[in-house]
Amino acid sequence: MANKAKPRKSPTAPIPEGIRFLIAHENQNIRKFLLGCLQGMGCLNAVEWVPGRAILGTLLDEGAHVLIVNGETPE
Repeated sequence: MANKAKPRKSPTAPIPEGIRFLIAHENQNIRKFLLGCLQGMGCLNAVEWVPGRAILGTLLDEGAHVLIVNGETPE
């Protein structure tokens, strides 16, 4: 049996420094999961949206560059 070449796994691209993420998913477990994934990739500049607060106000207050949402937030 011939040796098959294994596809090389490309490394995860580093997140540029200074990029701020706001995670605004209504499900707390998913918010925690996404926050953990970002932290695992070296992004320590991510915050969670607290349901019940105005999302636009939070986005502006936190100065986020990237907004992660599920699209079902009633606001």
